[in-house]
Amino acid sequence: MISVYAGTWWLDEDGIYSVASGYKWFRGMLPAMSWHSWIWNSVNLPKHCFIGWLIMRKRLLTKDRLCRLVGSTEDGCDLCGTDKETHDHIFFHCPYSRRCIQLLSDWCMTQLPTSNFEDWWSRQAFQSQAEGDAIAAILVAALYNVWWVRNQCRVNSLIFRPEYVARTVPGSSLISLGASIGQPDLALPVHYILLYRLLAGIIN
Repeated sequence: MISVYAGTWWLDEDGIYSVASGYKWFRGMLPAMSWHSWIWNSVNLPKHCFIGWLIMRKRLLTKDRLCRLVGSTEDGCDLCGTDKETHDHIFFHCPYSRRCIQLLSDWCMTQLPTSNFEDWWSRQAFQSQAEGDAIAAILVAALYNVWWVRNQCRVNSLIFRPEYVARTVPGSSLISLGASIGQPDLALPVHYILLYRLLAGIIN
C-alpha cells in the first residue's frame, strides 16, 4: 500500500486535487488492455460483457482451475470429450466452439477469430464504428453462449448442436443493436444485413 505522498503526483493537469486524480495516484500505472473496447462495448448485453471479461482474464471456473482450487480430478471437456477443459481449449481449440465460430463467420460474412482474439481485433479495419460494434456484439455473444452450453451440459446433461448456438447469437446481438436500427446516423448496411439474414433464416 502506498502510504507516503510525494511531489504532485496526485494532482490533475491543472494542479488541482480531485478524487479521480488521487485514486489514479494511489492505484499506480496499469497497462491498458487492447480488448477492453470490444468487451466493454455499449452495444453488448451486460451479461455478455461480464462473461467476456472473465474469459479474457481467464477467471472462469473451468475444470483445470477447479483441479487446482478444490482438488477435483475430473478435467475432461464436456463439449467434445477429447481434451482437458481449459480456457484456451474451450474457446480456441474445442471442435464444438470452432464449429460455432465458423457458422457465425459464414452468417455475418466476416471471418471471426478461432485463435487469439486480441491479435485478430487489432488487425481489423472496419468501415465504420457501427460495423465494428456489430461484429463485437456477435463475437462476445458467441463466447457467452459457448460457456452457457458448457454449463448446460455439465449441470443438466444437455448438449445443443452448434447450429442452435449460431441461431441464438444473432438474436441476442440484435437486441442490443436494435436501438440503432432505424436511426439515420446509424442505419448502416451492416445492421440491415444482420436483421435480414436473421429474419430470412439463413442459418438452417
